[in-house]
Amino acid sequence: MQRPETLWKTAWSLDDLALLMRGTFAEQLGIRFIEIGADWLSADLSVLPAQVQGVGLMQAGVALTLAEAVATLASQMA
Repeated sequence: MQRPETLWKTAWSLDDLALLMRGTFAEQLGIRFIEIGADWLSADLSVLPAQVQGVGLMQAGVALTLAEAVATLASQMA
């Protein structure tokens, strides 16, 4: 069985995803989508001092929010 050309139901742009993120907690954290592939989605985040634990590591909640934002939008796109 051949894989479909793309996983997404419709054509999505990075601008479309930015619009969906507007006003969300993920947007407040600075998460932004940077690439859309045929069957994957990529986002990045610049970690701010307020998002770091006392020992200098990123808070787990920030990492989980990044993962959740990517997974949620990918599931909506598919």
